[in-house]
Amino acid sequence: MHGIPYADLLALVRFTAPYAGYPAAADALARLGEIAGELGIDTRADDPGRADPRGAEHFRSDDAWMAQFVADRTARAWSEERLSRRERAVVALTTDVGQQTLGESFHLHVRQALDAGLSPEEIRDAVRFCGEMGVAKAVEAVRELGAVHMTSP
Repeated sequence: MHGIPYADLLALVRFTAPYAGYPAAADALARLGEIAGELGIDTRADDPGRADPRGAEHFRSDDAWMAQFVADRTARAWSEERLSRRERAVVALTTDVGQQTLGESFHLHVRQALDAGLSPEEIRDAVRFCGEMGVAKAVEAVRELGAVHMTSP
């Protein structure tokens, strides 16, 4: 309704899947398809493209199967070209807040946000905005920001 192409919304949901969980993403994809159908929007999806290995390094595992699974799923997410690096970084940060993955994952996503050109103030604002989806989670994330070295590259 606001002019965002269906393919961009699809890309956003696909990007969040490894971080928010595949069952939640599957539910979101199903609902997105229903709404698009109701609005008469063409739902033919674009090819997700090549995989980019960025993003997997923060999910270290001594289990070879799990390490490969993580590398594959995060590579698919970070190769989504419909979303800018900046958009992906903000979405990853806000997903961390919602899921309360405030350890290595959150720290890496803060660094990726800095690398994508966000200032420390913009990162803090994005995390603070998450208070709309859960005050306690946002408070914990703002507290964790204090442990992250946030100087722009």
